[in-house]
Amino acid sequence: MSNRIESYPNIERLRMILNEIAFHQIHQLWVDKKIPQYSLIILERWAEIYPNTIKALGMSELMTLALPQAEMELEILESKEAEQQRIQGITDMEILAEAQINLNHFIAVKPQIYSPLFQEMMNQDKKQTQEETINNQYWGLQQEMMDLKEEASNLKN
Repeated sequence: MSNRIESYPNIERLRMILNEIAFHQIHQLWVDKKIPQYSLIILERWAEIYPNTIKALGMSELMTLALPQAEMELEILESKEAEQQRIQGITDMEILAEAQINLNHFIAVKPQIYSPLFQEMMNQDKKQTQEETINNQYWGLQQEMMDLKEEASNLKN
């Protein structure tokens, strides 16, 4: 893997986001160079969107999802074109976006596992995301109302 590819897995963060058994197994695979470090970066990224799923799944399920995603992304990121784009200041995420790579392809679009636990955790993550979105929208509207009231008050004066 090219040294220029952004990020390095944050092992302490991985320790927090994975279940303990999966963390130790995945970490050992990485130390033994049996999986690319980029697959760990993908797990970190996915944990932002799918925290329940990433925490609940075991090493085998996680690698079933992360390894093909890493392979797909690395094919783009390790190309000569990507090296040239980085020289121009384009980030890896921008390179992947330009190549129309879905960063969640193997977890959300075409997962290779169909266990009830996986489905349940994905549904929990979806529900949690929807609740956070609704909450953020609510507080955004509250702030807008306060701003409008203040603006109306200033117009009266």
